[in-house]
Amino acid sequence: IPREHPTIEASFKSLNEKEKWKLFTGKIVENILHNFNKLCVVGHPSCFMILDLDDATYINEKLFTEEELEEMKKETQINIIYKIPQHLQDYINFLNCNNVKDLRMRLTDTQAWEREYDINKYHDLDWVKCTIHSYIRFYRSKELDTVQKEQWYSKQVWLTIDTVLNDIKNIYIIYIHNGKYVSSTSTQRKNKNKTIGSTSFIKRVKYGYECDMIVKERKASHENANEFGTSETGIKYDGTNH
Repeated sequence: IPREHPTIEASFKSLNEKEKWKLFTGKIVENILHNFNKLCVVGHPSCFMILDLDDATYINEKLFTEEELEEMKKETQINIIYKIPQHLQDYINFLNCNNVKDLRMRLTDTQAWEREYDINKYHDLDWVKCTIHSYIRFYRSKELDTVQKEQWYSKQVWLTIDTVLNDIKNIYIIYIHNGKYVSSTSTQRKNKNKTIGSTSFIKRVKYGYECDMIVKERKASHENANEFGTSETGIKYDGTNH
């Protein structure tokens, strides 16, 4: 049985009609997603106006045609505003070798930035060097030739992601190597309308989405920290799961 979402309904009604996305066929994207939401028995991303243009659901449920999806893809192309800094481009190109032996030799070359290292200036260069060196070890060890458990990939392959933002003091990455980490933002959203008990028992706390990684604001434990993104790990990509 389809579930009602009062908060989503209220959010949809607050949308400005003039700002809705109208396709060349006359379809209004937000209206299509909202009507589909009323038929969903589980929380499909469209319920929250999240549009995954690679989701086969839109074709299977006859929400949009191939032509309409192509129109939306052209309209939502990502424009890169910030380019990779030139000094970082140059160093990556310096490490662009045709074989592992040459790459190892390049990595042994001491760079000028390493002699007077400053994390605020050269963190990205250092991160690239350490990351490539660690992946060379994996490549030579043949460990990547064997299909491992998901936890192994989290501990070994994706470990470098833990340190990619080390130069930003107010942001850090929580990467869970054992079990899952519950998103506090998701938990707050699910319990937004929770009230204490009165004529009925108090409702149990709803837990948020469990993630493998969360990019989070660094704050004291008693403060509510903003969350900027989440991630899931897997042995291989099997399409969008969430």
